[in-house]
Amino acid sequence: MRVFISSGTGADGSAYLAEILHAFGLCFVERQPLRNALKAANPKQDLLLLPAGSEAAGVESFLHAGGNVVAIQPDESLERLAGLARKKEDAGPTRLRLTQAVCRAVRGEPLWTLGTVRLYEPKPGPDVIAYLFKSSDKTGEAIGIVENSVGAGRLVVYAYDPALCITR
Repeated sequence: MRVFISSGTGADGSAYLAEILHAFGLCFVERQPLRNALKAANPKQDLLLLPAGSEAAGVESFLHAGGNVVAIQPDESLERLAGLARKKEDAGPTRLRLTQAVCRAVRGEPLWTLGTVRLYEPKPGPDVIAYLFKSSDKTGEAIGIVENSVGAGRLVVYAYDPALCITR
C-alpha cells in the first residue's frame, strides 16, 4: 500500500502532511499532483490523501474502482459524494468528540481543532466518526469527520484541517 498526497501550491499543506506521516513511520508516502497520483495509484491497494484546497477531478472514478480517499475540507463535488451539504464555515476553535476509540491517549478527551471548520448538514448515508462542538455553545454538535461508501471505495471527509491544528 502506498499513500499518495495530492500536491499543488506551496501552501497546500501536502509537504507537512507527508512529514507527519513519515514521522509516524509511513515511508511509502508520495507527494504528486493529483493527475499523476491517479495514474500511479492502484485503487485496490493505495490511498489518496487530499489536503485542504485540493482539486478533485478524477477522484470519483478512483472511488468507484474501489479506491480509498481521505479529503480534508474538500470541494463541493466530494462533499456531495460523502453525503454532506455545507451550511457555513466557522472560525473556531472547536472540540472534536470521537464516536469510537482511536487510541488510548485520546480516550474520553475531546481534541482541540483550530482554524476554520466547515459546518455540514448531513444527508442519510455517511457514518459519523467524530463530531465538532464549541465548549461555550450549548446548541449542539456538527459533523467533524464522516466516512461514506462511494461505488466500491470509501471516502473520509474532515470538516477541519488536522495539519493546521498540529501546526498551531
